Amino acid sequence: NSCSNLSSITIPEGVTSIGDSAFRDCSSLSSVTFGDNSQLTSIGNNAFYNCSSLSSIILPEGVISIAWAAFYGCSSLSSINIPEGVTSIGDQVFYDCSSLSSINIPDGVTSIASRAFYYCSSLSSINIPKGVTSIEAFSGCSGLSSVTFDGDSQLTSIGPGAFSDCSSLSSINIPERVTSIGSNAFYGCSSLSSVSFDSNSQLTSIGGRAFENCSSLSSIILPEGVTSIDYNAFENCSSLSRINIPEGVTSIDKRTFYDCSSLSSVTFDGDSQLTSMGSSAFSSCSSLSSITIPEGVKSIGSGAFSSCYSLVEVYNYSPSITVNKGGTGSSNNGDLGQYALYVYNANDGTEPEPTKLSVEKNVQYYTDGTDIIAIGTYGNRNVINEITFKDDTTKINEYAFDSCYALTSVTLPRSVISIGSSAFSSCCALAEVYNYSSLNITTGTGNNSNGYVGYYAKVVHNLEVGAEKPATKILKEDGMQYYDNGNGKYIALSQIDRSSIKEVNIKDGTTEINYRAFYVCYNLTSVSLPESVTSIGSFAFYYCHSLSSIDMTNVVDWDNLTLGSSSFQTDASSSAPTVITVAENAPIDTVKTKLTTAVRYASSDTIQIKQGTTTYIWKGSSTGWDLQTA
Repeated sequence: NSCSNLSSITIPEGVTSIGDSAFRDCSSLSSVTFGDNSQLTSIGNNAFYNCSSLSSIILPEGVISIAWAAFYGCSSLSSINIPEGVTSIGDQVFYDCSSLSSINIPDGVTSIASRAFYYCSSLSSINIPKGVTSIEAFSGCSGLSSVTFDGDSQLTSIGPGAFSDCSSLSSINIPERVTSIGSNAFYGCSSLSSVSFDSNSQLTSIGGRAFENCSSLSSIILPEGVTSIDYNAFENCSSLSRINIPEGVTSIDKRTFYDCSSLSSVTFDGDSQLTSMGSSAFSSCSSLSSITIPEGVKSIGSGAFSSCYSLVEVYNYSPSITVNKGGTGSSNNGDLGQYALYVYNANDGTEPEPTKLSVEKNVQYYTDGTDIIAIGTYGNRNVINEITFKDDTTKINEYAFDSCYALTSVTLPRSVISIGSSAFSSCCALAEVYNYSSLNITTGTGNNSNGYVGYYAKVVHNLEVGAEKPATKILKEDGMQYYDNGNGKYIALSQIDRSSIKEVNIKDGTTEINYRAFYVCYNLTSVSLPESVTSIGSFAFYYCHSLSSIDMTNVVDWDNLTLGSSSFQTDASSSAPTVITVAENAPIDTVKTKLTTAVRYASSDTIQIKQGTTTYIWKGSSTGWDLQTA
């Protein structure tokens, strides 16, 4: 296996097996051929390990065994056939074959080992044969958009990490016989918007972090046979608006629905057997407006409902606990009553009152006597771009619209008399306010007395009742929202749909990228900036985990370009760094100095500057930019 200069080889007809590590690390090997009458039946462990120049291979029909890590690290391998006689695909066989775009798995395959296709980032689709019973093989396949299962699938288990970080996967149908979805099974599938189950689904358990960071998942109907949902299972599913808890589930584990900021409806199926809710189970579910606690619940963990600012109605049927409005300490049961305007406790002998909640367009309201209170959003918060409150709205609750990052326009009716603390905090794109109320709304700092509604505004229109609403200056184009500054100049505010946008070409004439304009846009992969850009706000691309390309080749005036703190701190992994491309004539010393501000707190090796054939790699604030060496 000392073959670093070997470029091609023909395997003689009489060879029946390729042994362990036979061509391991033959980095120049680009061609492997077999005789027409090849008798090859097996390929050994690590046989072609790290043959990084091997682009394709046609295996003889007689091959029935492909052993562990046989093609591990063949990063140029774009196509390969698997002969019909193969029944098992071993562990790590195609691990990190990053150019492999398609593969046909024969019908006779009954076993696909763990990690078999890990990090095959170009693989776009896969069909799982009906005989396969367990799968955990596709983690890191970032290009995988389609997964299908043959009819009458025998699959019973989707194992740990099976499809984790498959960031292009948009939908999946779980076969009928699947009984368990393992830990991290769909972790980080940021495009996954639809998960469906067969009507006769046998699913009983969902593992820890199974759907964590599935930021596009808007709804899911869990099968009635589910009895176990483990820790963090749906954490940070920021588009999830409703969920049902099957009656056999006895506990909701810690952080199960943590930071599901669009979650407004939680229902418990049938005769719920729920007995406990773990710590932070629903913490930061800022759109959750009402909850019914089943009779059998005996304990609610610390902070289970902390920062649930819209949770104004609590119906508690458990005789074991008591919920107090605005309560503190143990009697508050995980902050359950902290923001409540109405609480019903079955153990106090009274009858529950009908709900006072209503919904109009994308806003939830609570009616309390003569007050109509806007308490928060309804539906997917990632796609709420504008809010016009219904007539007779009197109050806006504290934190009601906090962190609605895509919100660009708000209209306040004459009836509004108060806006709660931080009602519009972190609404970074909120550029236009139309104010018909008597409140004094101003732009800029120091106005939390009105809930920061004007804090980020480019313009506030304080209008008389009946006055015509001025024309909007918000422009929507190619998935983006801009503020028209006049004279052909624009401010890039936010995306129209923050959960789905992947590629952005900022329009010509844009001078400013807004503060947090692309903050936590997990699906964003590439951005192109025009020559006109002179300012990029702090945290503009912060936590854009999938962002691999920022094209700044059109930027010419680096001396006058302002970059905010952490504006390009994308938190990408070192295996897939964010590459910032600049023009070949760009003043590289100025570029590095400017970008240091933008990436100062980023981890080492996560960001690169590309100038022609030269690459500089970020090594952390203590070292700075290092010239890449071969």
